[in-house]
Amino acid sequence: MPLFHWQGRDGDGRLLEGDLEAPQKDDVVARLRDGGVVATAVTASTATVPGGDLPPVAPRAPRGLAERLARERATGRPHRLRGLLIAAFFLAVALGVGAMGPVTAYRCERTAGGSVDCRVRQRPLGLFALREQRLAGVTAVDDENQTVARRDKFGQTLEGFRSRLVLRDSQGHSIPLTGWDEPSGSKADDIGQTEAEMRSALAGFLADSQPASITGWRGHSAPLPIAAVLLLLGLLMLALFVLSLFAKPTERIYAAVGRLAAAADARAAAVHAEGGREEEP
Repeated sequence: MPLFHWQGRDGDGRLLEGDLEAPQKDDVVARLRDGGVVATAVTASTATVPGGDLPPVAPRAPRGLAERLARERATGRPHRLRGLLIAAFFLAVALGVGAMGPVTAYRCERTAGGSVDCRVRQRPLGLFALREQRLAGVTAVDDENQTVARRDKFGQTLEGFRSRLVLRDSQGHSIPLTGWDEPSGSKADDIGQTEAEMRSALAGFLADSQPASITGWRGHSAPLPIAAVLLLLGLLMLALFVLSLFAKPTERIYAAVGRLAAAADARAAAVHAEGGREEEP
């Protein structure tokens, strides 16, 4: 009969190990569980033990979540690369969603000569600069309008207009503060300043020569929370991947998950027992 070397933890969390003869790994896990030990690793041994074979244990389905987790860990192999790929996927999607609706931040400073220089940055999730533009000698904050051709539902070409908020200098150069046709909105639609607040703050700064600088930012409430949740999931998966490279943190995580699973099994058993008592005549 095959000989297996096992490692596991008892109810007090102490690490135990030993050798056991059994037809297959599942039988070792089942016998250890019946003895109050949760198996964490079961490996086949090349050695043999003469005589004294233990009677085979009939395979059975796991009785609870804790046993299923223990059996999966004992018979399966860790897939660290899979966890890393999942983390990379969440991070990539988070940055992609953040790039669709980046946070726009601006900073305008008054120079020694009295002119105003401005810098506008677009940052996905506010993390890194996706695009940066500068304009010296800013004199006004204004709307930029553009004529566009659109088709109606009958396929006819119609002439339309779109606009965006821009900063202008005395020579007619401009840099955008918002995207085309972004609604002015309200605090319920925007994070940070609304378009109307940006216009008012910058116009006041340009008209008043006292403040030395002004800063502000604006984001959209739709894509940012989604991107933030995906980013947190990606960082969590990345942290778990790093922890899986070390034995002690991995053992602690498995022990904590095992305790939670055991508590869930106990609650399920209590509910089942309570239901059985209620059905008794």
